[in-house]
Amino acid sequence: MAKKEYFTDPMGDEIPVRRVTQYERLRDRIALRIYKRFLRAQMILESIKIDSIADIEKLQEASRKNSSVRDLGGKDDNVTFRSFDGNVIISINMSKQTEYDERCSVAQRLIMEAIKEMRNEIAAASDHKAKIMRYLDNIAEVATGAFRPRQNGKLDRQRIHDLKKLKVDHPKWAEAIRILDECERVIGSRQYLRVAHRTDRTKKHEPISLNIADA
Repeated sequence: MAKKEYFTDPMGDEIPVRRVTQYERLRDRIALRIYKRFLRAQMILESIKIDSIADIEKLQEASRKNSSVRDLGGKDDNVTFRSFDGNVIISINMSKQTEYDERCSVAQRLIMEAIKEMRNEIAAASDHKAKIMRYLDNIAEVATGAFRPRQNGKLDRQRIHDLKKLKVDHPKWAEAIRILDECERVIGSRQYLRVAHRTDRTKKHEPISLNIADA
């Protein structure tokens, strides 16, 4: 192997080896070693998922050919089955990936306007004012959280759906919910493969985590 003559810095400049300290060289070697280790692990995990899904597809095909067995595959192609002793549970869940287009901001404005108008109406009333105001405060909190982007800049689909479940009798609110229904679109799906295990029938099934933080 040819002797290394230079290191490339973050700016893309070539730095001669003689100008790189022993500590910097050690840091570079360890960083690359750990990176390669993780890369190999990633490839192994990808292979595990591919092989496991292929096995599940074989089982699904067998279930379709066997008239005495219910077709393996539920709503939205979700699959769950167990080992003969019940100690192992395998499941595949399909999760839709969605996004909301620019009309979402219109829905947000309508919802906040509806809350403000309802507050003004309640402020002029006398019966149960404090209780209703607290209820509107809770609705405002749910609405604010629903339209707060996650770290990836996208809205949380579950929070939007929780918002849509609220029963609010106001024309602007109803219009906002209609807009949210129209501006949500599916952009893909993600497949989650999960395995759970118990040591015996008296124990609870525990998921087998492949998260390095749980190792």
